[in-house]
Amino acid sequence: MGTSRIQHSKGIAFMTASGLTVAIMALVGQFLTHDYGLCLAVLLRYAVPTIILAWLVLLTDKFHMPWRYFKQILIRALFMVACQLCFFYYLMHGSIVYATLFFSTGPLFVPLIAWVAYKVKPANKIWLSLAISFVGVGIAMHPQHGPDYGLAFFGIAAGFFNACSQTVYHKVSHDTSATVTTFYAFVICSILMLIISLFFVPATLWQHAYQHIQLPYQGLLVLAFAFAAISTQIFRGLAYQKVNKANSVAPFMYTSIIFAGLLAWLVYNSIPSIYTIIGTVIIIGGGFIVLHRAKAR
Repeated sequence: MGTSRIQHSKGIAFMTASGLTVAIMALVGQFLTHDYGLCLAVLLRYAVPTIILAWLVLLTDKFHMPWRYFKQILIRALFMVACQLCFFYYLMHGSIVYATLFFSTGPLFVPLIAWVAYKVKPANKIWLSLAISFVGVGIAMHPQHGPDYGLAFFGIAAGFFNACSQTVYHKVSHDTSATVTTFYAFVICSILMLIISLFFVPATLWQHAYQHIQLPYQGLLVLAFAFAAISTQIFRGLAYQKVNKANSVAPFMYTSIIFAGLLAWLVYNSIPSIYTIIGTVIIIGGGFIVLHRAKAR
């Protein structure tokens, strides 16, 4: 059964809201990585939202684990951790606009992942969309300045792992609560990041983080980051619930690039270059070929 126009519009609205929260998360995440380092910042990114989500799940009396989807939730959590480690690494060394741009390449990989994982072969228009969008990524990277391909690798890896996570998420979003599945995914992510942090974070940094997080403005930053992280996942889950095909709303993830550019301008007085703007427009244009095809069906 097809998706109604109203439901599809709601899906678009939720995905656009998710794009805004991704941009906010990138901005606040950049502050946190500079204060806490990579591993502890990612640990905070999952641990604090987990505590908040536990309260929400208790209020709705939906604390039961959807065991039939445990495997999917576990796989999704592994992809989420890999995605955020790459994303935050880029934030430590690059701008929030480029970090968000690379993170938003996720929809480009969704058709390829669906092809490999679920044997759903992409149509010719999908290949055209991918080609156009990756050309846009190349232009946005300022090729005349000699891009940092090593850093760009982590940015694109964040987009790839994001696509893997969202492909798995879409498969379970129709039958389960977005809040509950996100909560359990965050629990697993928090445990994984705690283990990683115990091995790789020195004791002095743990002590510094403990003292730093008690400062009022740091507490507000962490809370803002936590709510943005929760909202991103919940908005995406709601968007996927409104449609039958993830591709029909996935291109609206690209709005996060626009929001990130606005935030960079407001906070850092940084204006994206003409190459970034042109590349972003091309990426969005390539993504909307997928949307046009979904509507045509």
